[in-house]
Amino acid sequence: MDYEFRLLTHYDYEEVKEMCKDIWDGTDYMPLVFHNWVDDEKGEFFCIIDKAKNKIAGISKFSILPEQMGWLEGLRVHEEYRGQKLARRIQEYMSELANKYLEEGKINKLGACTHLNNVASRKMLESSGFEIEQQHMIVMKPYEENNAVITTKSFVVTRWKPTLEEFMNLDYFKSRDMVFHCDFTFMDVSEELYDILIKKDAFWEINGKKGIIYYKVETCFVAVDEDIDTIEIFSDYLYQKNKTGFTPYTTVNLKKPQLLENLKANGYITWSDWQMDYFYYLKK
Repeated sequence: MDYEFRLLTHYDYEEVKEMCKDIWDGTDYMPLVFHNWVDDEKGEFFCIIDKAKNKIAGISKFSILPEQMGWLEGLRVHEEYRGQKLARRIQEYMSELANKYLEEGKINKLGACTHLNNVASRKMLESSGFEIEQQHMIVMKPYEENNAVITTKSFVVTRWKPTLEEFMNLDYFKSRDMVFHCDFTFMDVSEELYDILIKKDAFWEINGKKGIIYYKVETCFVAVDEDIDTIEIFSDYLYQKNKTGFTPYTTVNLKKPQLLENLKANGYITWSDWQMDYFYYLKK
């Protein structure tokens, strides 16, 4: 087959929406971010076209994050074209694009994130020279099940505004090698990130507990104190108040075994039976 790459436009929305309708049992976030990604002037949101049918066979996004981080995300292949190594072809195109940006000084490193269960994505990244930089664990409370109850129903919600110095010295970031991550995106902790979070009004205080609410679509939060009380309050609040339809989630690591036990006791679950399943890759 004869293929070509081009940038996506707003006119491609319906075709991409149709392509993604069965991904993740119909919960793919792509239609919700599509227009914002098309409008992103820093990155490139592109597709690969089957020229014979003038049909979108796959899509992907190359983004530029704070501190000149190149970021690969959103790779999708149309069901009709799976098994034809199109994902590999898209990955190679993205690598060529990233190399051009590296040579031009627009980025200084290249990263990506994927999940433990996405074996194809992990293999493709690792065969392209990416290595795991960090691993974390996604946790959430399955509110629709009987063993996961809402423990907090009354909320006092305010905002907190740390200074840049306070932000840079948060223990939460120090425990993660000064990398902020939320909603499958990893960014270096920096003044540029601080300014972005301030503009997005991302610093929340609920019932005296501090957190960061920042996500593309799915309801993801950071519990700054990283204790069971903060996670409970933010999860309960977002489940009751947020209307995205996604179950709130956060991430933890194995450095706090007591926190993991507390999460289990309070009805939380993981996507992968309490294994590290949230992988941050860097190209070496």
